[in-house]
Amino acid sequence: SMAGAVGVSGGGGGGGGFARFSLDELSAATNNFDSRRIVVRGHRYACFQTPWGGLPTLGPPPPAPAGGAAPRVVIRRLHSNPSLQRALRTRLLQEELKILAGMRHPALLALLGACVDPRAPCIVQPLCTGGSLDDRLLLTPEATARLAHLGWSAAPPPLTVAQRIRILLDASSALLYLHSSVEGGGVQVTG
Repeated sequence: SMAGAVGVSGGGGGGGGFARFSLDELSAATNNFDSRRIVVRGHRYACFQTPWGGLPTLGPPPPAPAGGAAPRVVIRRLHSNPSLQRALRTRLLQEELKILAGMRHPALLALLGACVDPRAPCIVQPLCTGGSLDDRLLLTPEATARLAHLGWSAAPPPLTVAQRIRILLDASSALLYLHSSVEGGGVQVTG
């Protein structure tokens, strides 16, 4: 899998259920959503990292890989969208969680949990300590800085041809799964 080849993925698909978190629990785990814990900031979200053990609701962490760091999770806090009514935002989040909870594929991140508090809806998933595929392919100075924030002491070596082929195979397999397994004929990608 992509996880074994280059450490890009953090896991292998979720189970049917997931943990429910309170906003207070996620706030405590991230030191009140401290900006120093942000690993990536997107247009619609900010991702905060925390040790797996910082969320007791998850239970004991999976074993760390040989010589690797203890597992961490990412809490993706969704930004409010003032153009959507609160009830609609909550319904859309619950629909997304229903889809994510049913995803089971080794090249997809597992849904570990969520908080549906309308003040700060959040999704909890394993942290991809290998960085994004974009960062690993391009290794720009910005990418190297993001990888350092994930714990890399130096820029990783460029991906080998074999690793790139493995990633293509894993991504193709995951896309095929997504387009054929979701109720209604596949996942719709927008934006």
